Amino acid sequence: MLHDKYSKLDYVQNRKSDYWRAKRRDKGVILGEVEKLTGYNRHYAAWLLGSHQNLVKSKPAQRRAKSRFYGPEVRQVVLAVRKAQLGACAELTQPTLTTMTEKLVDCHELVQPDSDTMEKLGTISLSTVKRIFQTDYDRSYQKLKLHGGMTTPGTALKAQVAVRVGFWDVTKPGYFEIDTVAHNGGDPNGTFIYTVNMTDVILGWTEPEAIMGKGEKATVMAIDDIKEDLPYELVGLDSDGGSEFINWHLHRYCKRHKLNFTRSRSDQKNDNAHVEEKNRVVVRRLVGHARYETKEQLAIMNELYRGPWRLYYNFFLPTRKVTKRSYNKVTGKARYRYDIARTPYQRALDHPNIPQETKAKLRKDYAILNPITLTKDINRLEQKLMKTLQDGNVVEVDN
Repeated sequence: MLHDKYSKLDYVQNRKSDYWRAKRRDKGVILGEVEKLTGYNRHYAAWLLGSHQNLVKSKPAQRRAKSRFYGPEVRQVVLAVRKAQLGACAELTQPTLTTMTEKLVDCHELVQPDSDTMEKLGTISLSTVKRIFQTDYDRSYQKLKLHGGMTTPGTALKAQVAVRVGFWDVTKPGYFEIDTVAHNGGDPNGTFIYTVNMTDVILGWTEPEAIMGKGEKATVMAIDDIKEDLPYELVGLDSDGGSEFINWHLHRYCKRHKLNFTRSRSDQKNDNAHVEEKNRVVVRRLVGHARYETKEQLAIMNELYRGPWRLYYNFFLPTRKVTKRSYNKVTGKARYRYDIARTPYQRALDHPNIPQETKAKLRKDYAILNPITLTKDINRLEQKLMKTLQDGNVVEVDN
């Protein structure tokens, strides 16, 4: 009796021609021999002998177990860096693995990896980092949903504020796009909190501050607070056509401080693409779309914005900038090419127009910052803010 599966099928395949040519009585004899020699059920043996498919199949090749080049030590460090960057994607994490690992080690948040692991972190590919991330599904990385904002057009000074059209052609840092984000929970009635958000179009340096309502004076005061905290000089502002920006207060402020003040075209959100993107990343993902309207919530939001969040975002969260855009007129699709992901802090150090004194101060600030401590403070203030919400406010989370 045959015991190997492939030997049995080979034998049955060889008896097929005899079985097909045999008469009914002889077929029964052949069937009995096959049944006895293979141990198959008689009906199954008859089905095999009558089938027209080739039963002889080559044995599957024995796959040699492939040893992992990037072992658990590398995986552990990669996931630690990802956690420190609040679940950033692989495209943002992979270029900063070495620098973030060194920072976590300096802050005593990570044990110093051996030299072999550090060398592999410097050569690991983007695809490998993506595969590591696929095995680390964490629901805590889910972000809050986006919803629209509110813009009330300001008409009093539109003719006196220059309109900027097209792509930015400046190379010097200090030109900021500015916008406001409404925290009304879907109800535009009454007074509620807004976030004034400013983003440098060259470095990506972003500064948010919360104000009650969007009055002209409150907006100017927020801009002045941000200007004082900036590590480098504020050169210009570019806003949309909202009444919180197109007014005499901001116009006089820009003239007094010799700031270049421009605005975007009406109903053209892409004119302020830099800050519109940061409204999602810096504001909505942090505080969501609930309604905030109390002084207590205003104080907590500013403690969050002006404290750990601005430091964490500008010093430790890498971003990518579009370097080339091509448009296919046939398919109607646009393709983008990006530079290597870097943090606003790294872009400031690399930029030739930033003074050496400013760079030295930035390095000093970076040396004393701990990304893990900052994330803990951010989470603590987020929870504190959520506890102030009324029962009727619901924060939506992606599924």
